[in-house]
Amino acid sequence: EELGFVFTCHWRFAYAPDLTLYPAYEQDGNYQAYRLPLKGWTECGAPIYDPKEAKRIYKEKSNSFIGGTWADAKGNLLLNFSPLTMLSPQGQTLWTYPNKWPNVHGSHTAPKDDRGLVIGPLKVIGSADLGKDTGEIFCLNGNMGKAFMFTTDGLYIGGLFKDCRSAPDVVPADANSGLSIMNTSCG
Repeated sequence: EELGFVFTCHWRFAYAPDLTLYPAYEQDGNYQAYRLPLKGWTECGAPIYDPKEAKRIYKEKSNSFIGGTWADAKGNLLLNFSPLTMLSPQGQTLWTYPNKWPNVHGSHTAPKDDRGLVIGPLKVIGSADLGKDTGEIFCLNGNMGKAFMFTTDGLYIGGLFKDCRSAPDVVPADANSGLSIMNTSCG
């Protein structure tokens, strides 16, 4: 039976804390994202989904390869392409951030790292709720060893580590109290 969407992903599905799935893919030059809510639970505790309940929340001409998606605690969906784009659960664009060199291949043609540049972001590697004044933040790992931190409302917080093209040191094998990692790259 025709589902109306492709049940695939690049690295993984984005999913919200309530286990809503966000299948997203590129087809015929268009990038599409769907929202598929959790329907219930089986007797043994497995989640139940009805693919017929998937609703398309986004469809646009794609201008770059989509490396990954991620959903925040509110069910907003981050699309990792140019530009980084955060969508509401209904598909409205909440914010964008310049991302001229997305993913692995984009990072290969990127200029020297500079403050505020996002180079080769791959996927969200973690998030945390910092309370009512700041809210949720997330961290994207970059293909060149730098990680990029944002608030979920689109503020670029800063980078962690150095771009491997300019950092002289690699992450040390043994962590010691007081060890400086100012000139360190993760990759």
